[in-house]
Amino acid sequence: MNLDRRTALLVSLGIVAAMLVLSAWAWVEVDAEQVPVHWGFSGEPDRYGSKLEGLLLLPLVTLGLIALLAVLPRIEPRRENLERSESAYALVWLSTTVFLGLLHVAMVVAATGRSVDMSTVVGVGIGLMFVAMGFALTRVKSNYVFGMRTPWTLSSERSWERTHVVAARLFVGVGLASMAAAVVSVLGGPRWLPIVTILAGAVGSGLAAAVYSYVVWREDPVRVSR
Repeated sequence: MNLDRRTALLVSLGIVAAMLVLSAWAWVEVDAEQVPVHWGFSGEPDRYGSKLEGLLLLPLVTLGLIALLAVLPRIEPRRENLERSESAYALVWLSTTVFLGLLHVAMVVAATGRSVDMSTVVGVGIGLMFVAMGFALTRVKSNYVFGMRTPWTLSSERSWERTHVVAARLFVGVGLASMAAAVVSVLGGPRWLPIVTILAGAVGSGLAAAVYSYVVWREDPVRVSR
């Protein structure tokens, strides 16, 4: 199925509406004035804030992100290429919004006093998001909005195409490793394992893709070097 930006916009607005409804329900149900708003590597809360911050901040941030994603294609210098990448753009848009929605559900559950292992939630959620992004990267044309935008991919079509093939595989690998780390954590492994796996995988894959983009750029006879 080919997604488009209109579908991504409608579905993501529906997700925000559901987040706000859940927040409204929790506002009445939660008696405490202070609720968990931040979690450490262990998956346990390490900072508490007001109900306003804990129940409404994330839906508002998600709404702001949706507005940004809706506007960016209109100001993209390589708009034609972004239009050709519409399904990939919509997939990244939706996967990000879905993750934020799931994260909000976990925060609301925690606000009601129930125990939530946030490191596992984040490990699985970001893992799925990375897998989705990996599939999207193979269909992204050169643009300034999303993808592996290095000086070398933006000045060489060969570097852009080959780097995104490699980056797609790396992202899927990071996503699967993140979900596996979450499973290991649930089965008794270190609570910090999913978060560390995500951070190490994201930084490592990003650096590897950037270096690879330069190597391919150097070998491209029609690269733009000015």
